[in-house]
Amino acid sequence: MKSLLIIFLGVNIYSYAGLPCKEVTGHAKSVGYEPGMKIPEDKFTNTWNVVLIMGDWWPVQCNWGAR
Repeated sequence: MKSLLIIFLGVNIYSYAGLPCKEVTGHAKSVGYEPGMKIPEDKFTNTWNVVLIMGDWWPVQCNWGAR
């Protein structure tokens, strides 16, 4: 829940700054991942913000730096 709140706040902050922003969901290799491991659909899920800057979409991961 905390991660979703951070993603939601990120979208609002970027939008307030006039930067187009979207949410992207997928998988992230993190704690517990081993090289060559097949990623199950229900594990390692994550959500990122992508922000449009000068014509390119840039991924932003706000919650990885938050504690």
